[in-house]
Amino acid sequence: MGACFVEMAMVFGISHVLSSINMEKHIFYLHKSCRKGFIAENFVQAELNYACEEYPTYGWEEGQAEIEFLYRCQDGETIPVEVKSGSRSRARSLRSYLDRYNPIRAIKLVGSAGGENDGAVQTWPLYGVQFLCDL
Repeated sequence: MGACFVEMAMVFGISHVLSSINMEKHIFYLHKSCRKGFIAENFVQAELNYACEEYPTYGWEEGQAEIEFLYRCQDGETIPVEVKSGSRSRARSLRSYLDRYNPIRAIKLVGSAGGENDGAVQTWPLYGVQFLCDL
């Protein structure tokens, strides 16, 4: 129970940091619009490795459209997972994937509380990645 509380506190802390980073006060080598996304995507990858026991991850890319993760459920269903770190959570790449492959469902992990559902797309907060393994 204690380890779970510590992990959840860390996840909430990371979500808070992602939403409140003042990029102008920090020096990074990546372009400023890529920094929070880079951190969020790496967080999701680390959580998938931990929660899903070294789950191999795959992505999708076509032209400028990119889906960070394609998660394969235990029943064989492939779920596209888009990661959005900021408060703006438009996901044009996810829309491209949905139009092309018509999956049953998709998940958008966002750096906010989540909760918005739009047809096949479920919007979860970033820390919700730990529940992908249960699908």
